[in-house]
Amino acid sequence: MKKKRIATLALTLAMGSSLLSGCSVKSDTPVVGSLFGLSSDEVFQIKDLVCTQEEFKLVLMNMANNYKQGFGNQIDWNSKVNDDLTIKDYVLNKVKQEVSVKYAMASMAKDKGVKLDTEEKIQAEYAANKYFNSLNNEEKEYTEAKKEDVERLYQNYMLADKIYDKLTVSIDDQVSDEEARVIKIEYIKMTDKGQGGDEIKSTLSKVKSSMKKGKKTFEQCVNLYNEDEESEKTIKKNEAKALFEVKAFTLGNNKISDVIEDGNDYYLVYCKNSYDKVASEKNKAVLIKEKKAEFFNQNYNDFINKSKNDFNTDCFEELELPNSGNIKSSNLFEVYKEKTQD
Repeated sequence: MKKKRIATLALTLAMGSSLLSGCSVKSDTPVVGSLFGLSSDEVFQIKDLVCTQEEFKLVLMNMANNYKQGFGNQIDWNSKVNDDLTIKDYVLNKVKQEVSVKYAMASMAKDKGVKLDTEEKIQAEYAANKYFNSLNNEEKEYTEAKKEDVERLYQNYMLADKIYDKLTVSIDDQVSDEEARVIKIEYIKMTDKGQGGDEIKSTLSKVKSSMKKGKKTFEQCVNLYNEDEESEKTIKKNEAKALFEVKAFTLGNNKISDVIEDGNDYYLVYCKNSYDKVASEKNKAVLIKEKKAEFFNQNYNDFINKSKNDFNTDCFEELELPNSGNIKSSNLFEVYKEKTQD
């Protein structure tokens, strides 16, 4: 039971932590390299941007405490997530992924001349003050961070968000309402099991005629003739693959298709709603987010591949996770979002 609980928590937190980077940069994008000129308290460097141990440990403390909360504030970091991985190693690697991606994006911003304006710097300073002043002495001692370290961390996260928005802003106009359209249909499916397709087509044609004359509702006909386990579908146009799904998008509200033949299967489709406005708007937002991530990833990977990146393995392997019950701060990014994204 304990192993199952650990594995479940790990999966849950892995899904949550993947959202922290603010974009869907591929998780397997490495920010590693040979150790070159990094001091003992510097974790990694991307071009000219260095992440110090203090900045790294701010995020490490935050994520570790989120994990501890999932265990009722009682956790053994050496417990196994699986046969090869402890919770400690898992958390360290998630923080490495999180921070390295954000700092790579910040370095990319500087490389492209993107800077924080005066107002943004004030926001970062204000947020850093609020967060740092919320820490108790043990939390400050664990991270060894000063207010300036929090401010640098926040500024780099702001730069990461800013370069992402700047590079992907045009994507909003590249997803049309039609591409994102969502419809709702009812359908009847009949399969030729040797009785002959002409007989099925004749049956479905009579069904359509009966409905057009108002003798039966589509729902009544579904109960009489449908051979599928389902009879209703909500379909996104960008995900429509089956022939009857594609054909359904040619129908207007309350319209019935002709008989659709697809191999040995035959369909009659009734369009209940040719444009589900709420679902379509949600789908459009998802498509825009996916296209932005895909476009940004191309630029990000090009930047990483051309950059000199160094990782201090010795410094990383010496990091410890907090064990004291008085080290419990977990609102690093809540303060960041509250004060820098109003």
